[in-house]
Amino acid sequence: MTNQPVRVLVHAHWHPDHLINGGEFRTAFPGIAFVSPAYTQKLQALQFARDGARAAVAKHVSLEDARKQIDLSEFQKKFCGTDHDREIAFKMGFTDQVIERAYEEAKFLAED
Repeated sequence: MTNQPVRVLVHAHWHPDHLINGGEFRTAFPGIAFVSPAYTQKLQALQFARDGARAAVAKHVSLEDARKQIDLSEFQKKFCGTDHDREIAFKMGFTDQVIERAYEEAKFLAED
């Protein structure tokens, strides 16, 4: 252990128990940088979409409205930076599909 401040936290893989305390680190070490491989970031986005889809289905929100409510723009910035063409590809090839699949999964799991 050290008494030095934590400057970087690396999420080498995705598990909730690894990611859930990010806020605690951010509070304890203002300015900390979080680093994750692209695959881990995609899995984080998928879990975020699943959580949003479950909430939408529980409230009987339509898929179209769920798409508007589930905001993956934070993940888009990580994947695309300032590349406009990559933003379009991300929206069309990732965001819409992930939200739709998460929504369908949530509906299936909510069935009696």
